[in-house]
Amino acid sequence: TLSDILSATIVSDTSLSIVLTSTKATALEATTGFNTGAADKVDILAGFLRDTAGNLDSATYNTSVIYA
Repeated sequence: TLSDILSATIVSDTSLSIVLTSTKATALEATTGFNTGAADKVDILAGFLRDTAGNLDSATYNTSVIYA
């Protein structure tokens, strides 16, 4: 949810950096199987992104992420 995100920054045309609150990060890291060598995934739901004109993106994205 929005309250779990400290910042979301577009790094490049193909990269988005999302910084979670420490509470959410701790909860995510405690999830069974998280960061165990298999690709962890993040789903970005429609409406999370918007263009420079303020139009909401209607697409949903499912992508691999590198845990850092």
